[in-house]
Amino acid sequence: MAITLDTVEQYLKEMEYNYNREAAKYISFRTGKEGNKQSSIIRLTEDGEMFSWKVYLLDNSDAHIALDKKIPHLLAIYEYILELNGTYKFGCWELDSDREIRFTIEFPLEDATLTKKQFKRCMQLINTSSANKMFTLVRKMIETGSAEEDTQETTSSSDKSSSIEALEQKIAALKAAQAQASQQASTPSAPLNEDSGI
Repeated sequence: MAITLDTVEQYLKEMEYNYNREAAKYISFRTGKEGNKQSSIIRLTEDGEMFSWKVYLLDNSDAHIALDKKIPHLLAIYEYILELNGTYKFGCWELDSDREIRFTIEFPLEDATLTKKQFKRCMQLINTSSANKMFTLVRKMIETGSAEEDTQETTSSSDKSSSIEALEQKIAALKAAQAQASQQASTPSAPLNEDSGI
């Protein structure tokens, strides 16, 4: 068994992606937002028994980003993408023969096909908020030699967590007070003692 570009095209249609098909050669489409765009190219080889999905980083002119050998922090970029590769269950960063950096998903389909569910999982790896963050950090590493997140973003995230915790504590205190008031209202008052002279 294998897969055809017609099937891949059908999956993309059902997932409502815009794409281009180059006859029987490949399907291409884009993901991401302005300033963080990627170009995907899906090819099938060996009569559809080898599935290949390559995601290239695009620059502001929509060209594939290549790593110039003269970049002063080139070694740091290599180390960073190697570290990233060790964190994925599948897929990896690599350089092609033109030194263009790309994220690649490849696997053989010798005795099976690629289901829509499997295709969606591949898509989640390259087009979700966490994927966008991954692409953003790799871009930052290429541009600056550091993939550290801005401290302002970290602080604001930490402030949000503190605010949420404080609100949760207030809600818990209000619920406890409400439960106590409800319990007191349902407890009958002690009868007056007639002999007490009151």
